[in-house]
Amino acid sequence: MTVSTFAKVILQPKQTSMMAEAPPCWIAGQGTPNGDLEPFASAQKGSLYTQTNATDDAPHIYQKVDEGEDNNDWVLLAIPSTALSVAHTRDDFNIDAGSGTTVDKLIMVAGEAITIIRAKAIYTIATDTAGAENATIQIGTAVGGAQIVAAEALEAAKAIGSATSLTIADGSVAAGEMVAARLTGIAATEAGEFFVQIEYTVDG
Repeated sequence: MTVSTFAKVILQPKQTSMMAEAPPCWIAGQGTPNGDLEPFASAQKGSLYTQTNATDDAPHIYQKVDEGEDNNDWVLLAIPSTALSVAHTRDDFNIDAGSGTTVDKLIMVAGEAITIIRAKAIYTIATDTAGAENATIQIGTAVGGAQIVAAEALEAAKAIGSATSLTIADGSVAAGEMVAARLTGIAATEAGEFFVQIEYTVDG
């Protein structure tokens, strides 16, 4: 985002005899704060600036926290409600756990209600050119559950660092509920390891 070239004070409380300094003001304009440009430069610490052309659903309120007359005087205050957090299994699944053998791993226990937006299997050891597609991964709110992601096939010929995106059936998780992943493996002749990662927002 471009640094502001013009902004205007839209609220400036009057200084009274009881105030040692002028009170903070409220500024509005386009672009990010320009610390050495008026009215940013002379604004008192504690002043607020509203960026009117911020990206939709992004933070847009800044506060002046220093008087160095530079851009670092201003810090972004608002936190977008769409901010994502990430959680994942602590260790990796080994695809060749055995044909039909299930392995369960905990991802997290939700401290408050959350909504899972994305889930993926991220490979840490490459899979063979065939075979991995016979293994499945699912995610639920109980051991062996599949409420969040129904059992989905993994993928063959996946390099280290690549991922298989998983389809969210129902991303709602109540406070205190676990989020756990289950691998249903294949015979012990296939290469490939991965962990499960989720991205989520905190409800409310």
